[in-house]
Amino acid sequence: MIRNYFLVTLRSMLRNKVFSIITVCGLSIAITASFLLYQYVLFESGYDRFQSEHIYRVALKQFQGNSLDGGLAANTSAMGPALKRELPEVVNFTRLVKTSLFTSSLTKAVTNALEFSHDADHTLVAFNEEGVYFADAPFLTMFSFPLLAGDPQKALAEPYTVVITESMAKKYFGSEPALGKTLLLNRELSLTVTGVLKDIPENSHLRFDILISYPTIMRTYDGDDFWGWTVFYTYVQLVPGSDIGALESKINEYVKKRAPDFSDYLDYHRRVFFQPVADIHLNSRFWNEQSPAGDSRTIYFLSLLSVLILFIAWINYINLSTAKGLERSKEVGLRKVVGASRGQLVIQFLTDAFVVNLSAVLTAIALAGLLWPFFKQLVGKDIQLAFFTSPATWGVAGIFLLVGVLVIGSYPAMMLSSFNPAQVLKGKFLKSSRGASARKLMISFQYFVALLLIAGTLLSSRQLSHLLSQDTGYVKDQIVVIEGPAVYDSMTNTKVNLFRKSLSEIPGVTGMTASANVPGQSITEGSGFIKEGGNWDDAMGAAVLGTDTSFFNTYGIRITEGRRFNENESMDFRRKKDAAENIRLVANHEFVNRLGLTPQTALNQKISFWWGPDQRDGEIVGVVADHHQQSLKDPYEAIVYMQPQWSTWKYFSIRMSADRRQQKIEAIEEVFKNVFTDNPFVTFQLDDYYDEQYDVDKKLGLLVRVFTVLAIIITCLGLVGLTVFTVSQRMKEMGIRKVLGSSTIQILYLFSRDLVRILVASYVLAIPLIILGGRRWLTQFTSSVGVEWQVVALPVIILFMITVLVVSALSVKRALESPVKALKYE
Repeated sequence: MIRNYFLVTLRSMLRNKVFSIITVCGLSIAITASFLLYQYVLFESGYDRFQSEHIYRVALKQFQGNSLDGGLAANTSAMGPALKRELPEVVNFTRLVKTSLFTSSLTKAVTNALEFSHDADHTLVAFNEEGVYFADAPFLTMFSFPLLAGDPQKALAEPYTVVITESMAKKYFGSEPALGKTLLLNRELSLTVTGVLKDIPENSHLRFDILISYPTIMRTYDGDDFWGWTVFYTYVQLVPGSDIGALESKINEYVKKRAPDFSDYLDYHRRVFFQPVADIHLNSRFWNEQSPAGDSRTIYFLSLLSVLILFIAWINYINLSTAKGLERSKEVGLRKVVGASRGQLVIQFLTDAFVVNLSAVLTAIALAGLLWPFFKQLVGKDIQLAFFTSPATWGVAGIFLLVGVLVIGSYPAMMLSSFNPAQVLKGKFLKSSRGASARKLMISFQYFVALLLIAGTLLSSRQLSHLLSQDTGYVKDQIVVIEGPAVYDSMTNTKVNLFRKSLSEIPGVTGMTASANVPGQSITEGSGFIKEGGNWDDAMGAAVLGTDTSFFNTYGIRITEGRRFNENESMDFRRKKDAAENIRLVANHEFVNRLGLTPQTALNQKISFWWGPDQRDGEIVGVVADHHQQSLKDPYEAIVYMQPQWSTWKYFSIRMSADRRQQKIEAIEEVFKNVFTDNPFVTFQLDDYYDEQYDVDKKLGLLVRVFTVLAIIITCLGLVGLTVFTVSQRMKEMGIRKVLGSSTIQILYLFSRDLVRILVASYVLAIPLIILGGRRWLTQFTSSVGVEWQVVALPVIILFMITVLVVSALSVKRALESPVKALKYE
């Protein structure tokens, strides 16, 4: 009996090849798309899921009044020891802090860059590194990062020891074992390799290449009781079953008593809270995150998109199955007359659904395997998957098959098995309108979804173009940035001046400046500021950027009031004891506005701020126009510019003309290597670096565009199937209409009319959602395009054109045929 069910199904599919191909192709494309999106969603939501669920990051929420005003991902160096001391539930703690913040404690010079080097057979192997942190010894036992060599209990326990990743080991030591080897930090500090970690997986918010033992820093910085510097990422491991709320209340009470200035900081008050590490990537938008965060809203949207694509394909299946099933009505009638029960007919139609869906699932698995490398490139993530050996893959495939057969296949099976044999054998059923309303409703849903997807794609594309085309407030084109050398000596100032002079002799180089940060990245330093005679309780936070005098000219940042600082107006690293000072400072409009001044009244205003442990006093000598230091998603940042006395710059920015760019860069490299001997030459284009801030938006936009096109293709496949069926059913009607004088255009209009009406109805329903949803999405941007007419009008125009083209292409041949052909058998 079962064999007979399958034989009937295969014969029916072969007899209706066009419908079978359309149905299987539509389902295959949808399942492939949903499977790929599922893998991406699974990857993004799986960040740090491999870590213990009892590990938490200790972060800070900031409140202004009763309103949450952001927070800090990092904490103070005193927080970890205090938690271990005050809370018995804390099994262990570890801290991570950027090594570049402590170069003045480690080496002779204050350097912003970090160079690691190794002497390999009298050949210097040296690279500048960014992902370098100090870490407490428990880091390797708390976190589940496999150690390929070394003892996790001891690797970071002693001073002057370092743990590196597998990639770093190959980079510096090649195929030789790295354990026990020596790395030099900035050619001065000798560090012994005591461990080699497997490369950090991409789905971890912790991104680092090198860990230096925390005791190394404690030789010069004992901060276990210092509450004044929030740059330490603090993690704790808790006893299972701990009451997180109670722990937060207890530690906040302790901090309020022990360090009231830290708890009530400037015009904010802070609250310590525990973040599960698995929640950080998608649900954390704090200042100074260790790595670019994801977005839970994006994950929800992509999950919804995958479901909608499947719904569109399943609607096609239902529509085509019921429409084509009407031609099998006489078969159903005959089967019932000769004794077939309704249950047997349901099984037959479910068998049809099983074969179609199984074919689609197997095809989708093969397609997903072929498209996997391209999909990884599309999302920009190195998502690893043992495709054909992963239980999750086959589990998801089984779910798709089960839903497709039992849920989606049930409606056609129940409807088609309910035919009245007396009616269908008289031929009356084919002339009825049964099921037409349901099909129209389902087509309307397909149109509705397609309209929303097209509108969303247009809006996101226009918003991204708007952001990339906006005036940032500074020149970013034709600027090449070079990472400053990490190794300096007593001739530092002379070398920087020589480098500057040599660059000016290169034809086409029009400017050069040195700075601690460049536009497009977060400014490292910050402080609280007050006006002369003000109260520190009313202090205002702002970023502090170290630059030289040519910074504003090179970047084209307009000075609106006053002047820039002179070359001799530099700030010492530490305040001279018992000496008055007046540091010359330049501020932007946002800073003076927040300080309650105007650009005019800000000139010669005395202000005070903190630099490390010292209170510093300065005077505003110039005010510059605001510029977007980072993304245009963010509001203007309050910035104060100062000129440091030390010349160990992290970046040299060089402005040049557009012609012969590569020749200029080669000339710049030659000058750099002649002046800063043996230092790595690392360069990047500022406009490319700036645009990288929008990489996530670009990739998401491309991802949505690709899958929107797939949704439209699947919708079109449904239109193709229904149009072919409708044309075949109305052949005689066309013949009669042509005999009575109807033109080909009128015939085409006849077939397009119902679909266009459905499209218009769907569009009317979609308009409010497009406008309101678009406006709400745009609120996250400080500068936006608005929901323009193109976003509202183009989706329906696009779908109208697609509908008319599909219907016309499939019906024009029949519309042009002689009516005799349609009527000759009457």
